Amino acid sequence: MKLFLKSFILLQSALVFVNISSAQNFFPVTGNVGIGTVTAPNTLLDIGPGTVPAFVPNNASISGLQAKSINATTNNLFLSSFYAEQQVANNASVEAAQFYTVSSHPSGNIARVIPIFVYHLFSGAGTIGEVRMVQSAAAMNGGGTVTNWYSFLGNSNNSGAGSITNGYGLYIQPFGGNITNKYGVYVNDATANNYFGGTLCIGTTNPQGYSLAVNGPAIFTKAVVKIHANWPDYVFDPAYKLPSLQSVERFIQQHHHLPGLPATRQTMDKGIDLGENQALLLKKVEELTLYAISQQKRVEALEEENKKLKDLRRQVEELKLLITKKERP
Repeated sequence: MKLFLKSFILLQSALVFVNISSAQNFFPVTGNVGIGTVTAPNTLLDIGPGTVPAFVPNNASISGLQAKSINATTNNLFLSSFYAEQQVANNASVEAAQFYTVSSHPSGNIARVIPIFVYHLFSGAGTIGEVRMVQSAAAMNGGGTVTNWYSFLGNSNNSGAGSITNGYGLYIQPFGGNITNKYGVYVNDATANNYFGGTLCIGTTNPQGYSLAVNGPAIFTKAVVKIHANWPDYVFDPAYKLPSLQSVERFIQQHHHLPGLPATRQTMDKGIDLGENQALLLKKVEELTLYAISQQKRVEALEEENKKLKDLRRQVEELKLLITKKERP
């Protein structure tokens, strides 16, 4: 019995060594430590559910780890810090922390699943320079290359038989009324490219089949519309057949709008394509220019003809005057 007790004490000493003078607990270099795990721990520190049942009733919470730190004397207060470093050449991923939540019970309804929840309560009367709920920062000071650099990457994968009604990549609740300037998304880089793979809606949730939908006024300091159709300079081609003004008049009397331009009802139902409409307006301007040039030529021809008639009339008057003088005795 004494031999067994001595062996047991030696085994316990090999697993856990307590340094009384510094009040620190030491664990062996090899092996894992488990807290609340049913079986052997799987990682260096494995915090398991303990006696928590496989299915928790509604309105109950499960906390795998809780920690609290209070310090009013230092400027920086870190509750926890996770650090991972790659020191050998390999192709594995380097991840400082991972958070998993699993919903697997077939008959359980869960109100909300939040893998990471961040909350800050400001109850003091002082001033905080900045409150950053989530901050992502990465630095590169070596000579390597990075193919894709993501400050935030979200992925939602629905591969099951269920359905998701609304999927939000980024959703921001309404700000408080005491905020002077409200910025939903702010990119402080004038050279950055902001890419949206789908549609962009401002003031509405219905893009109506367009890539950009704006419900309300918009202002630009400069707007460029690049159209794929031919620019209507073909009107000045000698082969272009300019419609007669008589045919244009008949069309206006029948349809109440210019030929080639959309009617009122069409513009109200479908709107106006700025590029196409600008080209149509330019076409009409160029046709009007040709009409004006043609009219100017006719006017000049009539003026020349009128000048000739005036000269002829003057000559006739002079001839009459000569004949009258000769007939006098």
